[in-house]
Amino acid sequence: MRWAEFELPTLQGSSKRVAWAKELREEYLDQLREQAQPDIDRARTEGHSDEDIDSRLRDVAHHLQRWLDERDHARWWIDHRACLKREAGYDLTRAMHAHWALPEIWGGLRSKVARGRAISPDTIEAIRLRGGEEEKLKALDYIRTHTKEKK
Repeated sequence: MRWAEFELPTLQGSSKRVAWAKELREEYLDQLREQAQPDIDRARTEGHSDEDIDSRLRDVAHHLQRWLDERDHARWWIDHRACLKREAGYDLTRAMHAHWALPEIWGGLRSKVARGRAISPDTIEAIRLRGGEEEKLKALDYIRTHTKEKK
């Protein structure tokens, strides 16, 4: 899986610790790849284009690459070995959420507008945080336009 191929930093520590930490790190990366596949499959079934999925996966990989770059001491991998499986899921979820959540938030907004339900300020703020001020203004315009049509 190309999106999850990382440039791994050289680990610092004794040769014995470095060897052990490399094994732990590879197990962690294998878990990331395995846990990402259902999200990738779901995105395809939801109609996301391969180009869109690839673009988002590159964003996720970029986030994870920075995370990996910060963990260049063998001791970190060894000290955290008990929680790496949970961490893999958390890190992947956090990275996916940061880059995949905006379309999901928009989907929820459209659904609420279509059903005549109230839109919370938190929804608008989530759109602004993920997409910027311009995206927030688009959301507000969408709400105004589509709620006027129903009246």
